[in-house]
Amino acid sequence: MDKKIWEACVIGCGQIGSEVLKELVTKLGTDEVCGVDVNPDTVYRLNHLGFTTFYNIPHANNYIICTWTTESVLKVFDSIGTLKANEFNLPLIFIESTFDPMCISDIEFPLSQRTIFFPHRWMENDPEHGIYNQKRVAGTDSTWAKEDAIKFLSKIMDVNLIHWTNSQTAVLSKVVENTYRAMEIIIAQELL
Repeated sequence: MDKKIWEACVIGCGQIGSEVLKELVTKLGTDEVCGVDVNPDTVYRLNHLGFTTFYNIPHANNYIICTWTTESVLKVFDSIGTLKANEFNLPLIFIESTFDPMCISDIEFPLSQRTIFFPHRWMENDPEHGIYNQKRVAGTDSTWAKEDAIKFLSKIMDVNLIHWTNSQTAVLSKVVENTYRAMEIIIAQELL
């Protein structure tokens, strides 16, 4: 296993995660950003393209979770919890995934104090509305996590684009956005 401490580690390099990985590498460099995925084809493809991608989670200062389900996000938390050296040197954990609001309390202390819910916003084939160049909602219940998150995010985006709120509101904002988009699609299909 790699002994390096990465600046950022993207966990879940599927459709959204691979775009997050690419954008972070562009902003921070290949020597500061790595990815993690359980799919051997994904790891092979990204490594072949010049990205550093692992099967196991390495040590990092910032984790960006882009997995598909709340259950997989919680499994990632278990893995990250085994990596922490001590409670005074905890990484920041950004959850880009859609997350079940009822499961916020399942994130255990002390990692709960370092978690930022930062639901992704990405539109394929629309670089004007990429991942880190549009308005985003971020939520945490920790003042320290927010301060550290702003320091990290200022390296990759204009932090004035971020609307800060609490964890519950940030998580619900993604659920509401997904519901709204689903209704738009349903109405458009009915009009055909």
